[in-house]
Amino acid sequence: MWRPAQDPISGFSSAQQREAAHRLAKAGTLERLERGAYLVVPRSGARLTPPIEVVGSWFANEPHALIGAAAAEFHGLTNDTPSTIDIQLARVKREEIEFQLKRYRFVRSSLVSVTTDNVVVRSASVSTSVASPAKLLVLLLNQHRRGSGTVRDARLAMEVVQRGAVLDLWRTVAWDRIVRRHGTAATARRLGYLLERHDIPGAEKLLRLRGAAGYTPFSAVHPAQEPLSTRWRLRLNDPVIIGVDAHSNS
Repeated sequence: MWRPAQDPISGFSSAQQREAAHRLAKAGTLERLERGAYLVVPRSGARLTPPIEVVGSWFANEPHALIGAAAAEFHGLTNDTPSTIDIQLARVKREEIEFQLKRYRFVRSSLVSVTTDNVVVRSASVSTSVASPAKLLVLLLNQHRRGSGTVRDARLAMEVVQRGAVLDLWRTVAWDRIVRRHGTAATARRLGYLLERHDIPGAEKLLRLRGAAGYTPFSAVHPAQEPLSTRWRLRLNDPVIIGVDAHSNS
């Protein structure tokens, strides 16, 4: 990764470096990620750089965490290869970036959330922080976004729960601590329901975090309707979660 503003070349002015970067990117020697950030193409020629290496190079000096489907793939919790790479940052970065057939998008969180409950992965010459399986599941159930993303996140969350149980990842997780760091009362409700449904230990402690006001829809995109879970204060309105064929009534 080369950032002309941070890694100046001796003897060249800022304008000369910007012009050189522009020319090298045009020639294919550099690939532009965003303004002021370039990835150096290996001498052997252009290659598809694994997202975990791109993210590690891009944010080498900044707290970050790979989350979402890319983190699930890394941990072996999904069979899908994601086309969207979600990255958790502590600063505002709204624009999505297309790079080597992948879309990189950014989720802003508190610094504490970004820096805790991650694993550090070394790939090539870079290190990348990846959300732990438990943190990943909590973030998938937060559902801050609206639109098709929440449908995908709900389906991925179910896959993560099931495959994590098969891999025996959940036995010693302190779910209440993870939810306090990365989730909300609504997250505690969704997570507690799923843990109990799959006989995974730890749901009881989430009852203290779920609150008592109103009912939370499991999905933000389906109609807020019956059936209800009074124990978890949930409207079980997602066909994927309640095991109903989404097209049975169409």
